[in-house]
Order: sequence, then structure tokens, then C-alpha cells
Amino acid sequence: MIILGIDPGIADLGIAVLRVEQGKRIALDTMRLHTSPSGTDLERLSWLVGGIRSMIGAWQPVGAIGVESYCWQGAKRSANENAFRLSWAVGFLSGALMTETLFEVTRNEALRAVGCRTEQGASRLMRAMHPSAAKASQHELDALMVAHCVAAREGAPKLRRMGL
Repeated sequence: MIILGIDPGIADLGIAVLRVEQGKRIALDTMRLHTSPSGTDLERLSWLVGGIRSMIGAWQPVGAIGVESYCWQGAKRSANENAFRLSWAVGFLSGALMTETLFEVTRNEALRAVGCRTEQGASRLMRAMHPSAAKASQHELDALMVAHCVAAREGAPKLRRMGL
């Protein structure tokens, strides 16, 4: 089965492709989509949609897609929150167009799925487990953790709602 993990963001979005066969998990591809801050929100979101769709198209048939959710902590809400929510919606809706098996994964669920307590530990583990991800960005590694979580089905209910 092919699983895509998406770490959404408006400036940087990570995508990872994980193959699961006979209990083994193999990273096939990772990509970081970077948008220009000088672009309009519509231009940036269009770029992200195109990148997500091209990755999904390159790795058909995709069995499942996981999109990392984000929990805004404290009162530090800003325009970045709205931008992130738009990016999350782009990832989630792009995935919904390509597969019926779609998951929303929290950061803690992704860390638990790979058996780590910290993001740094999980990043080191992802690089060790998948030599092809040795030079991957943090966004790509986060997307790979999301894919691992979906593969393990660790607390990732289908179509969990997010308050958009």
C-alpha cells in the first residue's frame, strides 16, 4: 500500500510517500513545497494544490493519505493561523479527491507512532530508518512521521473534523 503524509503550511509544505508491504515501511519520496511570500494567498495555495496533486499522481494508486493537524496553543493567534488552516484545507481536500481513506493526525499521534517523545528524536529516527530521507527538510520528515502514523493506524480516525 502507498501512503502519503502531508505536513501542511502556507510557506512550506512537506509531502512524504511511504510504501508498506509485508510489514515493512519504505520511504519512496519526499518533497518540500515552498511558496514565495510575495505571492498572493491564491497564488500560493494554487502552487500547493499543484504540488500535492502531482505527487499523488506520480504515486498512484494511493491507498491512504494523512494530513497533520495543528493545535494553536495559547492566545497567539494571527494571520498565520488562517493561512495554516487554508493550507490544511488544501491538503485535506486534495487528498479527498484522490482517495477515500483520509486521516487527520496530530503531532503527538505521529510521535507516538514512531515511538519518540520529541520532534528531534523522531527526525533522527526517520533519517536512520530511511536513508533516502537523509537530506530531507523538517517539513518532509514531519510528513514522513504522519505517513508512519497512518500505516500504524495509531489513533488516527478517518475524517476527524477540524474547526475551519
